[in-house]
Amino acid sequence: PSAATESSPRVPINLSHALSRLHITVRNDTANTSAYHFGEMVVNNVYTSGYYYFGSNSVKESNLGSVSVKPDHNAGEPYVGDFLIVPSSSYISVRLSLPGTDFEDINLPSRRYEMGRQYNVEVVINIQKELVISNVWISKWQTMNKDPLEMFADNKIDGN
Repeated sequence: PSAATESSPRVPINLSHALSRLHITVRNDTANTSAYHFGEMVVNNVYTSGYYYFGSNSVKESNLGSVSVKPDHNAGEPYVGDFLIVPSSSYISVRLSLPGTDFEDINLPSRRYEMGRQYNVEVVINIQKELVISNVWISKWQTMNKDPLEMFADNKIDGN
């Protein structure tokens, strides 16, 4: 990116993330027409804290635990949960649970979770009322500032 100047004070900023993002969608299989409702998604066996080392731009995980979110859901659409987790230097097996339902927990594929990556997992509820992983893919997780920041003469930045 270019530097801000008095004549050109707006600069686009791209941010890379130090955490990992786990993006999970849960929907019915096409053969399953039952309606399900759950107000929480929980991932277990993830690192919930760690230390960021600025000089090496790395994160060292420290404590395993669980994280829960209230999933986004509109009628007729999949349930969507986004989790921010601390990257892992070793392979871990994350477990998804849906509290308040009769579904058994499901293990996600064992993997190392890396900084700045989004791990996408699609889960379907089949006709036997089981959670089944239907698709998994990894993408870069980068935030693009659509409205460039503006630097003012007093060296303050305005994001609007």
